[in-house]
Amino acid sequence: MGDSHGNITIYNVRGNDAKPLFDSKDLEGKHTDIIWELQWIEKKDKGEFLVSISGDGRIIEWSMKKGLEFTELKVLKRETNPNQKDVYAGADISEKKTSGMTFIVTGGLSIDFPADSNNNYFTATEDCAIHKCSTSYSEQYLDNYYGHNGPIYRVRCNPFWDSTDCPIFLSCSYDWTVKVWNAKHNVPQHTCLQIGKLREQVNDICWAPQTSSVFASVANDGRIEIWDLALNPLAPLVTWFDKDPKDTTGMTFLKHAKTVVRFTNAISPVLFTGNVCG
Repeated sequence: MGDSHGNITIYNVRGNDAKPLFDSKDLEGKHTDIIWELQWIEKKDKGEFLVSISGDGRIIEWSMKKGLEFTELKVLKRETNPNQKDVYAGADISEKKTSGMTFIVTGGLSIDFPADSNNNYFTATEDCAIHKCSTSYSEQYLDNYYGHNGPIYRVRCNPFWDSTDCPIFLSCSYDWTVKVWNAKHNVPQHTCLQIGKLREQVNDICWAPQTSSVFASVANDGRIEIWDLALNPLAPLVTWFDKDPKDTTGMTFLKHAKTVVRFTNAISPVLFTGNVCG
């Protein structure tokens, strides 16, 4: 798990000891801001590694072979975004100088790897951009994707497209939308808009493990939506609000912001969600 102080803590849930196996709080060079996401990746003949992305703009790979060790994969720098010109005008933004050049570090919010890939990956940032990166090449982005007008909270690669094909991925944002992307194109191929008064930031998205066209999303108004792009790319199949158990009519809906959504597995048609109330 990652925390708001930039610490990584790793537990063994099968063990009887409640203490963590590893933690990074005393490591020099660890993250200095909120860790927004962690991903486990399997490298051929090298074992399992943990990758983290943080508000400090850094992407770090963690190894546990000889204690907790890390390698910095990337420092995210802001690129000119045609949708967000002068977005930082007048803001107090830290600048970092490298090799005589000045660039602005941007916070990373989400990271995901295409199926069967431990090299190329996608990152979502607070300055409304998605970047394709490589673990073996840290100097530049492989590609940039622009289409959102707000911070991008999640990027998710479709599990049915592996790294040898052209990855399809989703993104969701503060700008009330979910967008569908083809990695060959720098603009979204489809935008899933929220309808009418249901205009809230979309906090999380998740592809269904059973079929390549279905995904779920959750928003700040407590809503769950399930989409099937093959059946209807213009509207969700299901929109659901939790009902207040104290209301005998069943007509009072709970508006607690939902922050996470997950499908259980490829066998059971079940969703898990979490909200700001814990």
